[in-house]
Amino acid sequence: MNHKSKGNLVDFIEEVSKPDSVLRKEFLDELYREGVTAEDLLKLFHRLSYDGVSLEDCGKLVSFASRGSFPCEFDKKY
Repeated sequence: MNHKSKGNLVDFIEEVSKPDSVLRKEFLDELYREGVTAEDLLKLFHRLSYDGVSLEDCGKLVSFASRGSFPCEFDKKY
């Protein structure tokens, strides 16, 4: 089975920032799920074929979300 990565965290943010993004809701639901960990997010990114996203990236996302300071425009209720 040939697997092609869709990219890294920047590529993912560009995709979910599009007005017609179908990934936004799935990502935000997982990010704000109670008890979510960086490992959980990493599994989501890998399932979505964003293999360039690191565990460190995911840890930063979880940290931003837990402080209520997520820095991206797409962090608005869908």
